[in-house]
Amino acid sequence: MINKADYVAIISGFAIRILVGLVSSHPYDTAQFAISQRLYFQYGIVDIKYFPTMPLLYYVQLPFYSIYTLLERLGLPDYQQFYRSTLMIEGVFLKLPLMLCDLGTFFVIRALTQKRIPALLYFFNPFIIYLSSGWGMYDSLMIFPLVTGFLFFQRYAKNGSTKSTTTIAFIVSGMAKLLGFLPFAFVFVQTLVQRRLKEAALQLGVAIICVIALVSPIFFVGGLTVFLVGKLQFIGLGVKSLALHTYNPIIVLVGPAAFGVSSLEAISLFLLPVYVIKTKSVGLGNSLNLNALVQCTLVAAIILNIFAITEVEWVSWIIPLGILYGSLTKRIGLQYFTFVYGTMAAFVAMTLTQGTGYLLGTSLNFLLSVEAIPNGLQVYAVTILTLFLLTLGYVIHRPVKFKPEIIALIIMIYLQAYFWFSIVGIHNL
Repeated sequence: MINKADYVAIISGFAIRILVGLVSSHPYDTAQFAISQRLYFQYGIVDIKYFPTMPLLYYVQLPFYSIYTLLERLGLPDYQQFYRSTLMIEGVFLKLPLMLCDLGTFFVIRALTQKRIPALLYFFNPFIIYLSSGWGMYDSLMIFPLVTGFLFFQRYAKNGSTKSTTTIAFIVSGMAKLLGFLPFAFVFVQTLVQRRLKEAALQLGVAIICVIALVSPIFFVGGLTVFLVGKLQFIGLGVKSLALHTYNPIIVLVGPAAFGVSSLEAISLFLLPVYVIKTKSVGLGNSLNLNALVQCTLVAAIILNIFAITEVEWVSWIIPLGILYGSLTKRIGLQYFTFVYGTMAAFVAMTLTQGTGYLLGTSLNFLLSVEAIPNGLQVYAVTILTLFLLTLGYVIHRPVKFKPEIIALIIMIYLQAYFWFSIVGIHNL
């Protein structure tokens, strides 16, 4: 039940996002988003090879940017901040659908847990705010339908079946970022194991229709060939650049020569099914169980972050999943840890992978002592890997209360990494 306290939190959290969105953005990523929207509203050109996403982000940004375009033509003044690639108000409208996804996730977590604290721990999580409102990255667009899928799953699982709404939510999530496909795959395999073949066929059919519905509009504009060429080109360039410069913590720490990218991804492909089979004892595979589904998705997100070709924004995936799993299993410590996790993740991501000046549109580093340091990526890798392992510990261990000593431990590990990699000058382990 939404009450006065919830509305105060909503207004406060959204105001913070608007303020952050006004003064910061990722110059390269948001520039690509802005270019695609400007091409459409100024020249009527649909950017078929829309950087660097599936079409879902393009669709949701169109109506919001149309409002900005209308206001601009009515005389709304906009301003350039330093050397940012978008104007200030323009940047807010580009990120507005992501902010609204954060708000939607707040309501869904509130409904799933029937508690305010878990929803607040997500809505005010520093890394979530940094990602959607500061950076302008679109992981919130994946998270919102993902948790909505869990909500539908919870409501219909009591009847021993899953509805099409659950499948649609997970597929829409997967069409933003591929993690959303994993819970759908878990549910689909579970349905097959239970030999509910008609239901499995319905799930698969709805999934295929949903994918076609989200992708097909671009065929009418540029055709399948243009789309595939654009996407294959992006995937090829992306794989090549990530293989050379990945944020995978193991590759960063030991070097690509010592541990190849393909070897690490093979480990992740092995560990995922092994863990899912293991959790059969807690529900997945025998009966519909939300706890097991969220647990498998959370552990999968951790495994992918450790072993796959990762990006910084993937770190956000653990936050809503950790909050939900902590609430569902009475692991209160895990819920509160996600806030510490997000705070530290935002700090190291902003200072060691992006830079405060970069986000504000200037070449100046405002926190020189923690930004302009040698081997900063290694410091980031050690800290992030520690956060992943601590999260895994909370998941596997029996429910425990949050202990403030964890904060001191994370800070000490960060400082140790700072000392050995930046001051002493060790390059790889």
